[in-house]
Amino acid sequence: MTRSPGHPLHLANGELWLHRSKRDPYAAVLCGFDDDPHPSYEEVRAHGPLWRSRLGTWVTSDHGVGGRLLARPGVRVSLVDERLWADPGWRERAEEPWDGHRAMVERICATVLDELPEEFDLAADVAERVPVAVFAEMFGVAPSRLAGGVVAASLALDSVLSPQRPDGIQRMVDAIDDLCTLFAGTSMPEGRPPAESVFLAVVGARIAANLIAGAVLASLEDGRWWAALAEDPRLAGLVVEETLRHDPPLHVATGTASEDLEVAGARIDAGDRVAVLIGGANRDPKVFADPGDFVPGRRGERGPFALTPVLPLGVMALARLQAGAALPAMAARFPRLSRRGPVLRRRRAPVTRSLLRCPVTTGARDPGRCG
Repeated sequence: MTRSPGHPLHLANGELWLHRSKRDPYAAVLCGFDDDPHPSYEEVRAHGPLWRSRLGTWVTSDHGVGGRLLARPGVRVSLVDERLWADPGWRERAEEPWDGHRAMVERICATVLDELPEEFDLAADVAERVPVAVFAEMFGVAPSRLAGGVVAASLALDSVLSPQRPDGIQRMVDAIDDLCTLFAGTSMPEGRPPAESVFLAVVGARIAANLIAGAVLASLEDGRWWAALAEDPRLAGLVVEETLRHDPPLHVATGTASEDLEVAGARIDAGDRVAVLIGGANRDPKVFADPGDFVPGRRGERGPFALTPVLPLGVMALARLQAGAALPAMAARFPRLSRRGPVLRRRRAPVTRSLLRCPVTTGARDPGRCG
């Protein structure tokens, strides 16, 4: 009998659903079919600070344990195919100061927002478009050459943990190949190799898009924050920081133990997989009061779970910069922005929880606030 190319993917997906049916909350997270994964995060928390899933992975929703795990030298954290990271200098180059790009980011945000109709899609027309334009200008390529490829290639962030459909995998592979070809024919800053530039563009754009969309949606959910942003753009930093806690751009981080470890009373053998549910750790009730509430400017509490063990500081800094520019600019231009339909998220996306569709309407523009 001839097996289809997608046969291994179907088997892996079947295993996840089998364990989900047996009430394994980590398997439920990886299936990526729940609109809200937080009940599964809480089930993991109920199993204790560090729990072993039926899938064999050590999993935690505990803020402290998660931080210690990802910071341990004995845990090798992986986000996408590590062959992209073969050059030991890639992380140092990604740590470059990004604040010098502020004027460029603000200009791009203004251009994108000025072109919007009264009704638009928050995901496709703003959250994804701004980062693509930013990276296109940084790397000296046309935004149209990056747009489709960056979105299709970002499937790599979720495919590591959640088996994807064969057609989606093929689009992802084709997009990565096309982007490598594009960057190979371009003089990259700091002499970055093409694969590294692809990583920075794909991952950086997805992180920024998720952060922009998450900040806007959370602010609209409690209209007081959107109105406050329209009056005082300096609040954007607080809103972005709380978004990193309340709805982080990455919800799951995984790694492999490179040596025997003892964490939270559990023995982790070399070669064992570990997973930190960042979305759950950021709502740890031992750390945050009313953890499910969106409260910018929380006082006397630790900040959101640090993503720096997973991502270079520079990538996160650029995402913060883009969200911090887009958010107040949108609130000033569209003070009556509101959702006009359901928010749809991509299935099989346990890491990114990427938006597929988020229709919004501006009401009427406020000409006095377009400056």
